[in-house]
Amino acid sequence: MAKKTRTNKIKWLIGLSFTALFFYYSINLMRQEFKLGLFLLIGWALGYAISRSEIGLSSGFAEFFTKGSSPRLNGLLVLFGLGALSAAIVHYIYHLNGAVPNFRAASDQSTIPGTSAVVPVNLGLIVGSFIFGVGLTLNSGCGLGTLQNIGQGNLRYIWTLFFLIIGTIPGQWVSYHLDQSVIHDYGFRLYLPDALGYRGTFLFIFFILIFIVFLTKKYKQIRKRKGTYQSTESNILTDSYDETASKSLRKKFFFSVYKKYWPRIVTHLLITLCLLFALTLTGETLEVTEAFKKPAVAFFQTLGVSFNNPAFNSTIETVEEGLLNNYLIRQNIGIVVGAATFGITSLKFKFSFSEGMKERLLRIVSGLLMGFGTVLASGCMMGALYSGIVNLSLSGWVVFAFMSLGGYLTVRVMNGKVGTIPEIEN
Repeated sequence: MAKKTRTNKIKWLIGLSFTALFFYYSINLMRQEFKLGLFLLIGWALGYAISRSEIGLSSGFAEFFTKGSSPRLNGLLVLFGLGALSAAIVHYIYHLNGAVPNFRAASDQSTIPGTSAVVPVNLGLIVGSFIFGVGLTLNSGCGLGTLQNIGQGNLRYIWTLFFLIIGTIPGQWVSYHLDQSVIHDYGFRLYLPDALGYRGTFLFIFFILIFIVFLTKKYKQIRKRKGTYQSTESNILTDSYDETASKSLRKKFFFSVYKKYWPRIVTHLLITLCLLFALTLTGETLEVTEAFKKPAVAFFQTLGVSFNNPAFNSTIETVEEGLLNNYLIRQNIGIVVGAATFGITSLKFKFSFSEGMKERLLRIVSGLLMGFGTVLASGCMMGALYSGIVNLSLSGWVVFAFMSLGGYLTVRVMNGKVGTIPEIEN
């Protein structure tokens, strides 16, 4: 027992020391390259917060369709509401000062922060969202969740990450040629305040969120009547009571500061704060898998592959500037470090890698699907869905609809055939 306690103290001290060095490096980086350092810290905050609350940004979708349980999905809707309200205030202030959405701005005009997330609704977005929803459900996690799991020592998710990166290569080629084709001439881009005004847009979003909550309750009731409903509420509160039963004041303090899981609303507020920092300090929004296109091209270039197709021109420019000079790459590194920080300082960090061949193939397939889909959809859970919705783009809601459809049909087709999708009655 004494040996275990000593080992845990060493782990905890290593975690604190590593975190202190990370913050020291990030702050120094901000002094040299503010945007890189800021997004490194934003990534850390995202990784730490989602690990400490079990918020389940993407697992909320998977859990709802596989088990009928909606707490995490409802939490996602709360996150949308908070983000949309906060971003709408920022957008409106910039609008009053003469700024316009990114896609309408002339070279000499200021732009409304985050409106780069207002992307066209077209065939690529619809198909990409559907495919991403399939991959997300098979993997029970998106790019953000994959990085979080790796940071906490679940190295089996490296298979998902690697093939998610690989999947962006065909995605970039298909996306480019769709954009050049007559098919995408029928797409349209809508910044909701252009049609509804800022007040009308927020009311529109509010009523959509209420309607989705109504639908989730109806679906939950149907699953309960069929006897296929499974509660997915974590047992972390039970664990909390067990641990705080200790009479040691020192253990109670350690548990409260480093180990106790946060209510989901705390993480919702922290993610919203990260969004506001990104919008107001850099003009950028939050996204994750957009960055994966860069290491994909860099990887194949090291193997001697030449990318002469214009589909890869912008990605090649980023690679030539250096991967670590890209703020999203820095952010994704921060996500892994943030998840690892919570794992180590809470003494929950644990390496795990072994799994069966069937599970490994599942991660490979889901990674390829998510990598391909995310490029077509112009983003993932964080980029196309969350950032689209909170930055008042119609595209975010289209992504939500078709990502949900992809998840639902995957559950129906793969019913009980893979480990991430339990068998349910039809």
